[in-house]
Amino acid sequence: MLYSNDSTNSRVKLTVKVAFQNIDLPIRPMPRIADFDTIKAGERHQLTLTLANTGSEETPLALVDRPKDKRVKISIKDMSVKPHETTEIKISLDGISEPGRFYTSFTLDVKGRKKSRITIPIRAVVIGNESSSSSDLK
Repeated sequence: MLYSNDSTNSRVKLTVKVAFQNIDLPIRPMPRIADFDTIKAGERHQLTLTLANTGSEETPLALVDRPKDKRVKISIKDMSVKPHETTEIKISLDGISEPGRFYTSFTLDVKGRKKSRITIPIRAVVIGNESSSSSDLK
């Protein structure tokens, strides 16, 4: 139930129809978001995620959508993960110089399984690189 500030009709009923697909992906990224938190502009930063195969079969992977920004590099150690094993995904941001929020993502596909894709967001807050010291200001 939603409530409104309309004095003639303070309650509004909103009906929403939602369809969920129950897809149990055999891969789980840990953590689910590549969060670089706060980084300095212009520097190289790297983060490692773990990708676990929670299924009972070997999982061949394909990187089907990578960031268009060439300063973002994605490296996956093993493109085929055995059951109940893990692989590493290394993500590096190199030379992002614009201060502010940075956001992109990449998508992995489990080969041979329809509709088995996972998109992993990459985010950071870029702060200016303070190159001048207080002695330079005198």
